[in-house]
Amino acid sequence: MKDKKIADIRLFEQETGSGRLPDNIGKLYATRNRVNDLSARMARILRTKGFLTGDFDHLYVVLTPELPQGEVRGPKPSPMKRIRFYEAGLPPEPFNGRSREEQETELLGLLAAVLKRIAGGAEQLRIVEETYRLLRERGSEAEIDHLNKETRQYRVSVSYQIRPLGRKSTAIIEYIDRLNGVTRRNVFQELNRYEDIYFLAGSMTVKNGLIVISPRTSDTAKFHIRSYRTPIEIALNDIPIAD
Repeated sequence: MKDKKIADIRLFEQETGSGRLPDNIGKLYATRNRVNDLSARMARILRTKGFLTGDFDHLYVVLTPELPQGEVRGPKPSPMKRIRFYEAGLPPEPFNGRSREEQETELLGLLAAVLKRIAGGAEQLRIVEETYRLLRERGSEAEIDHLNKETRQYRVSVSYQIRPLGRKSTAIIEYIDRLNGVTRRNVFQELNRYEDIYFLAGSMTVKNGLIVISPRTSDTAKFHIRSYRTPIEIALNDIPIAD
């Protein structure tokens, strides 16, 4: 069976000896980050880089004070084949008293430790380390590749950010004019949910100085893009030249 690419990463918490299913983070760990955004960024970047997870594609990481700091245990039994649970040790103190940036660094480190446990070979380890460095450097402003089109004359790409600096998720267009050595880029759409980009930008055409981004046409796509004006047309001359 063909290995699956990672699709989703989520963070949970569990008290020592609770015997219950893991809870959403918020009781044990007073995080100052939107942990769902943080784990989604990591999952989506890993996916674009080709990170493989075998016969599952949903990774659930359960933070627990039961294990020593940074120790990883798992996988644990899961009710669904596509989900794997791993535990990662994290004492609530001093974590709860740390700054947002310090907490983010610690959570990213724990996620990377779990992913390295899963990684199959040097190339997959490289993807984990590369993704970790990108998120450490760019944080919430990290861009995630979605769609591109290129010829000998140009390269045009669509990427997105998941709630950069706590704001709405954004879609970004970049146009590289290879003949004249000019790069243009700009945010072209705010997204109600970052997942909307998968349906909003299904294909692109470039003709007569105009980029046309067309949506997917399935019923699911129509539901996700119902609040957007489509197709999206962007004149090349309206895209600012990048510094």
